[in-house]
Amino acid sequence: PGAARGRRAPAGPRRQRRAGAAAPGPGPEGPEGPEGPGPEPEPEPEPEPEPEPEPRARARVRAGARVALGLPAKKDPYRDVDAEGPDKIKILAEYLEKRWSNPESEKLVNAYLDEVFRDVEVGEDGGLRVLEIGSGTGAFLRMLARRKEVNNVAGIEPSEGLVEVAKDLASRDNHLGTSDVKFTQKHAGGESNPFLVESFDVVFFHTTLMHIHPPQKRRRAVLEAARVLKQGGRLAVFDNDVPSWHFDLEEGDLLSQPLQSYAAAWLAKPKNARHAVPSLLRNAGLEVAERDEDCWATISGPSTSDEGARGALKEAVNYCVEHKLGISGEIGEAIMEIADDRFKDGSLGPKVTRRYAYCVAGKVIVGESAGWCDI
Repeated sequence: PGAARGRRAPAGPRRQRRAGAAAPGPGPEGPEGPEGPGPEPEPEPEPEPEPEPEPRARARVRAGARVALGLPAKKDPYRDVDAEGPDKIKILAEYLEKRWSNPESEKLVNAYLDEVFRDVEVGEDGGLRVLEIGSGTGAFLRMLARRKEVNNVAGIEPSEGLVEVAKDLASRDNHLGTSDVKFTQKHAGGESNPFLVESFDVVFFHTTLMHIHPPQKRRRAVLEAARVLKQGGRLAVFDNDVPSWHFDLEEGDLLSQPLQSYAAAWLAKPKNARHAVPSLLRNAGLEVAERDEDCWATISGPSTSDEGARGALKEAVNYCVEHKLGISGEIGEAIMEIADDRFKDGSLGPKVTRRYAYCVAGKVIVGESAGWCDI
């Protein structure tokens, strides 16, 4: 009946015969006919393998930092923090506080905040209301609270354990002045927040936006940030700028190749922060500040610890080995052995400088010029 209606017969070796067609049978010179066996039926095409949900390369890029934190080797250390238990929460909290609660980091962050707060109008109440999405232990939020422009700070953090740490540290900080400091625990993270429309002058993602997974949740987090941002307010994204980390190496140094190859490959990836963030902000209806070369400004941080420098180098070596960027596994091991010797004798660690980049966007008041973006 299918052939009578003009339908195509199913493809493959089970193809149906048309009505009235002769059935295959023995030929005149044997069961396969005089010409031998007929053409083999076309094999069914093999299905393409499904891509890995979490490619090994992505996990290896962050391997050094995870090992330094003592966290699982194939997981972003900032995901599902509470599931790791109190010991891991303590390790992560100590790392975050060590990273940001020191004079050098505060100097770096305040230089960045000077830029963000530039031209932001202070309200009638005499101070700005700011929000950090992904506030962790509150180290950055406490810096905000010490700023003279700020009188109200709030933080959203998906980890209940880190929120408890943040509240305890804030309660014992004697330098917060009169600023009102509040932390809120939300399991959904930044893609859903409890605040009213246009209730903050500035919203921050401080080294957190690219840790929100998957990308759909990241987009929702930016949309939520734009929703609670006041007209004329600012949204700022601050992140690690891996390609511009500075290793003070001599020309031709063996360690230079993996670092340079990794930086070039990282910049070329369409999903890295430099490519992804500006479009995320624009798609949320925000005006992104333009820079000389792109939408990012780079700022140098303090020299990193030996553990941090070794982690950065290990990330670069693993990436080059994984993607066959001129380094085999054997050569990669040899490079790390040489690096370890140099870390031990002090000839490498102090010469590594972390660099960060920030991108600022504004919620332009309807009918007004966005000239502030032309920096």
